[in-house]
Amino acid sequence: MSSSIATFYLLRESARGEFAEAKRTEKKITYKHGLFRTKEIVTGERFLWEYLDEAAEERIEFPHSGFVLIDYLFTFLEGAERIQTEFAAAAIDANYYSIPGEMAERVARFLEDNPPDDKALESFADQHGAQSPRQHAKLLKDTHETLRSWFRRVNGDKFGVLQLTF
Repeated sequence: MSSSIATFYLLRESARGEFAEAKRTEKKITYKHGLFRTKEIVTGERFLWEYLDEAAEERIEFPHSGFVLIDYLFTFLEGAERIQTEFAAAAIDANYYSIPGEMAERVARFLEDNPPDDKALESFADQHGAQSPRQHAKLLKDTHETLRSWFRRVNGDKFGVLQLTF
């Protein structure tokens, strides 16, 4: 499986404006290709992850490949249309999701009310070409619990940021 990292940050709601400003002034690297060489062009102040590492009350690394989280959240739960709609609305770009407290509460409640069936997880893993469907199903179930735990940590005076790095 290719490498991907998922990180969850917990910030105070009072830092939302600062977070928006850090996103607006995020460092970006682009390349301009010339006739004989390529020039690197850097704009912005700092990468968003640098801001998050500094400002977050908590930084929690997902213990498995981020692709397992992506498989579970965006593919296995695809029938959970409300959850998918909420995540689409929470996306601030291809790598970051800003999770307000109300959304976190709804997602955590959904996950608690809809625990995944072991056989359904194994079938899903098998259908998606996992080398060891049983082992992949265990990772998917662990992902369910990790997400539930993350979203339960977000309360009225906090918001979460999920970063997926490919």
